[in-house]
Amino acid sequence: MAKTGKENRSFIAEGGAIPALYRLFRSTNPVAQENALTAILNISIHDENKRKIMEENGCLELIVYVLRYGLTTEARENAAATLFSLSAVHDFKKMIMDEHGAVAALADLLMQGSPRGKKDVVMALFNLSTHPES
Repeated sequence: MAKTGKENRSFIAEGGAIPALYRLFRSTNPVAQENALTAILNISIHDENKRKIMEENGCLELIVYVLRYGLTTEARENAAATLFSLSAVHDFKKMIMDEHGAVAALADLLMQGSPRGKKDVVMALFNLSTHPES
């Protein structure tokens, strides 16, 4: 449902799904981790949800955790795509840059990811680079 429709993305976030999903980021089940990250990525596409994700205590830290240690390449690349989505908001760029390991993990994925993953990494790094403190 989060994959299609602005309304679906809004309803899912308003329904409290973000905390339930990001808790799965530390799952030892690769499918659960990947699906939870993919859902957060899709939810983040709706602009109003970006703030909800960033304000959720620990969510950014766990997105970066999956970027660094994700159990599948797809999960790691979806974490990068999520950071790309979130970094579109100026107020979040510094928060992302300041999250331990975020920029280094993006750079690592740039070297190891798929073409699609590398594109998301480059776009995330570009967005972050436009912040004056970067």
